[in-house]
Amino acid sequence: MLRLPSILSQEEVSSLIESAPTPFQRTLLMALYATGLRRAELARLKRAAAWGLIALLIAVFPANIYMVTHPIDAGAASIAPVLRWGRLPLQLLLVLWLLWCTRPRLILR
Repeated sequence: MLRLPSILSQEEVSSLIESAPTPFQRTLLMALYATGLRRAELARLKRAAAWGLIALLIAVFPANIYMVTHPIDAGAASIAPVLRWGRLPLQLLLVLWLLWCTRPRLILR
């Protein structure tokens, strides 16, 4: 049987938000309540955002390679070579970290 969610009073919502241990968690609860998102919906949104960031990092990777190989043409002559080259492995690490964030979670019950 399908159960409808219970509706919280203003006092209950305030109590729930104020019970969050950190300001970040309080802000997250306020945003969730304001938008009407449930935790599961937020998790799906987080995964979609990670995939979007992966796509962005892959899309700009050729531009970073061009900046390393043609610094004068790319307008990056004033940037130290170590910083220009340092972007490439950093970008790879960011993609790997985002892939790790999108992995399916094991839920123990």
